[in-house]
Amino acid sequence: MFWGAFGMNGTTELAEVPTRMNSEGYQEILEETLLPSAQRISKRGWIFQQDNASIHASNSTAAFFEKKRMRVLDWPAKSPDLNPMENLWGMVARNFYVHGRQYPNKETLIKALTAAWNAIPCEIIHNLIRSMKTRIYNTILKKGFFTK
Repeated sequence: MFWGAFGMNGTTELAEVPTRMNSEGYQEILEETLLPSAQRISKRGWIFQQDNASIHASNSTAAFFEKKRMRVLDWPAKSPDLNPMENLWGMVARNFYVHGRQYPNKETLIKALTAAWNAIPCEIIHNLIRSMKTRIYNTILKKGFFTK
């Protein structure tokens, strides 16, 4: 499994993560991957958006955000349709597995995934970020229920 983030100016490096992770492991990924890239990938005053997985919403992670002075967007539980990262991973997966492509070993798979991640056009990222106001507005209109 892999973790990555994006901002208006690009993406972080991908980080390989275990399939089961605790809050401390998540914070380590943020410390090693997000924070060193934050200034490069974002504008000043950035706000971090994540879903409400238990490791994201734990007291320990909240304390980490406070210690690092990270602003985090308040996010509704169980709302993957709102999360632009889900759209981005979908695009990467379609390119990565184009025509049912299979990879002979883990090393080749990681190289191909990293290449697909690094090839994400900035315009895609900009469109996803610009879509947030509409996503949130539509969610409010639907009183938290599913949107298109």
